[in-house]
Amino acid sequence: MRNKKRILIHDYGGFSFIFQLSHTLASRGYEVIHVYCDSNNKTGFIGRDSLPSTVKLVKLGVTGGLKKDRFFLRWIQENQYANKLISVIKLYKPDIVFSANSPLDVQRRLASSCKKHNAKFVYWLQDLIGIATHKVLTQKLGWLGKLIAAYYIGVEKRSLLFSDAIIAISPNFSIYLRKLGIDKKKVFFIPNWAPLNEVRLIGKANTWSQKHGYLDKFCFVYTGSLGFKHDLGVIVDLAERIAKYSNAKIIIVGGGAGFEWVKNNIVNQHKNIEVHRYQSIEQYAEVLATADVLFGFISSDASQFAVPSKILSYLCAQKPILYLIPPDNYAAKVLVRSRAGLVIPPSRVDLFLNAAERMIKGETLALDLVKSYEFAKRHFEINKVFERFQKMLTSLGEEN
Repeated sequence: MRNKKRILIHDYGGFSFIFQLSHTLASRGYEVIHVYCDSNNKTGFIGRDSLPSTVKLVKLGVTGGLKKDRFFLRWIQENQYANKLISVIKLYKPDIVFSANSPLDVQRRLASSCKKHNAKFVYWLQDLIGIATHKVLTQKLGWLGKLIAAYYIGVEKRSLLFSDAIIAISPNFSIYLRKLGIDKKKVFFIPNWAPLNEVRLIGKANTWSQKHGYLDKFCFVYTGSLGFKHDLGVIVDLAERIAKYSNAKIIIVGGGAGFEWVKNNIVNQHKNIEVHRYQSIEQYAEVLATADVLFGFISSDASQFAVPSKILSYLCAQKPILYLIPPDNYAAKVLVRSRAGLVIPPSRVDLFLNAAERMIKGETLALDLVKSYEFAKRHFEINKVFERFQKMLTSLGEEN
């Protein structure tokens, strides 16, 4: 009989804020197994070399790298990954499993394994993948895509119904869950956060900025993945609008299919765009500090099933933020409350471009960056964040 509860945190995406939760759970007396897909984590984790003995870090690989744009091969890879993950469940026999950012086939098989091994299953709902699958596959494959998407919508629904608890990162997700008939008592609204220790407040005159020659440039910086959630034409529009300013640059730091498309098709046509693959987590603060404006965008369709968490890291950098996003998205509401940036609907790219040009000219646009940073410190403090998880664990009877 174990003296401590054993929690397995599975994060297919390899995000640092979820790693911070594992570290915090260990500091509160839990045994923690933190499992992630190393093909998705390109930056590393702050604090991975100073983990307490009660945290076991397990990385699972995918042979040949993830092939996200090749659907059948991707399906094979995801099921191979699920086999490895289930082996970890068998080995460590956790009392409770959290799973975030998983492909639906992985989530389905993990939920089944939890039942088989008497572990409680917490579905950490980061995206409504079933809805996203419907939109993407219908566009790409027509009626066949609709059939495949209908299957995955069913898989997602069954996995959610099967779970012992659900973490919803947006109130909009809670509404969707109610429509599925899920008992509201097992749904816990816990918004994402950004680890404050990742984004040190430093000046633009830093090693990364100087290395790449950005010190005397006005930099619009985008960080993170670029994919089907994004209208990449926005980058082209921005490049063309600011082309008359010789010192203005667009800097994209990240990865994904959209990143590769910009790198291969756009950069040569627009000399004011530069791209860099994901930088190490230790350099992330320097990348953000290089920005004069941090920007992002998400399509109206994608906003229905996703919450862009990069906004949270942006808040920690104490920089102006310019975001093309529907105002009813939870991340947009956070941005408005923090007074760190401008929220502009995706249908008004003209306003987005006008605001960008005004920022180059030095207009503050009624932003309050000091208050925005105070907002981040107040809401992202990990002990305060942990209180929400503690309530959920207590409700499941899994507190230490």
